[in-house]
Amino acid sequence: MEATVRWLDEQSWDGAFERHWTHLIDLCPTASIFQTPEWVSTWWKHIGSGRLVFLAVFQGERLTCLAPFVLKSESRFGIPFTVLALAGEPMADRLGILFDPSATDGLRAGVRAVVERSRSVDLTRLAEVTMDGPEEEALLDEARRARVPVTRRAWSRSPVFRLDRPWEEIERGYPRALRTRLSRARSKQKQAGGLLFRRWQPQPNELGPLLAELRALEDRSWKGASRIGIFSTKASCDFIGELSDKFARRGWLDVATLTLGGALVAYRYGFRFRGVFLDYNLAHDPAHTRLAPGRTLLDEIIRDSHRIGLTAVDASRGRVHPPHLLADWTDDSRWHGLLLLFGPSLRGRAISSIERFAKPLARRLLRRKTRSKAKVENDR
Repeated sequence: MEATVRWLDEQSWDGAFERHWTHLIDLCPTASIFQTPEWVSTWWKHIGSGRLVFLAVFQGERLTCLAPFVLKSESRFGIPFTVLALAGEPMADRLGILFDPSATDGLRAGVRAVVERSRSVDLTRLAEVTMDGPEEEALLDEARRARVPVTRRAWSRSPVFRLDRPWEEIERGYPRALRTRLSRARSKQKQAGGLLFRRWQPQPNELGPLLAELRALEDRSWKGASRIGIFSTKASCDFIGELSDKFARRGWLDVATLTLGGALVAYRYGFRFRGVFLDYNLAHDPAHTRLAPGRTLLDEIIRDSHRIGLTAVDASRGRVHPPHLLADWTDDSRWHGLLLLFGPSLRGRAISSIERFAKPLARRLLRRKTRSKAKVENDR
């Protein structure tokens, strides 16, 4: 049956559409929790701006491909321009296009529609897309075939520690340096009175005091000082509050803490989805940095995740340099990319020149300057 592409507006988001959407997530092998209706609706209510639109591909009445986007205006270097971007950024850790793998024409038809739509805006931005995945490969192929200028670069690195072996074998594989660090940290913690580990899936009625406690700890941490945490603005606080309630009701919320004498020392706020723990956010009390609570808490989560039968601990997202702390345990990582498609307008061509030529040149000059400065320092 031939694929039919539709661009739908927000008014099309009704109960029937959401049921089709949820069913497609169940079918899609690359689907993430950040592509669920629960995530997108909450993000759109508190964080999103512009106009929400959906790329939808149907074969008959069957939804075979879907991606929520926003159309909005932005400005860069004083240049105003129109943008088509995946809904969810910058709060979402992994985005992309949902597709039914049994409907081979669905993904290709959807990608073709995105590339064609990119001609009507100045910039199409697809952030946090799994690199070398089927969506990225299809997008790159179609953009090149249609001669739409496109650039691709690594955006983030998410270490993934797989738990598909007996625990004794996993623990034997710990790098020596990691073993030493954990041993020293636990020795210091024991001298301080011992840290208590707790890991649970909160219920909605627990969220008020829990989130207040997590926020207070984040405020004391470097994230609070830099105003970059998940509780740093009223909009992000409201977003996390409502999202936590929705995810708690679905059994997706997963929180772990370390306490010392009843006081919160560290937390990791994450999600449990498809048998994997996603390490979404963390903070620790800087007064206890010497106890290495972040590394210890992550190790406790890894051990507990194996005990309860989860298949992996996933960093969810992480910087390229330095990587997420989980890289101490594993070299296995999922790389996320940024794809930029440039429209044919004068502004689109200007942004293309900046992104494809000026920015790489500036990065090379900065690296050269940094290396030269380091050489001077080493020669002293």
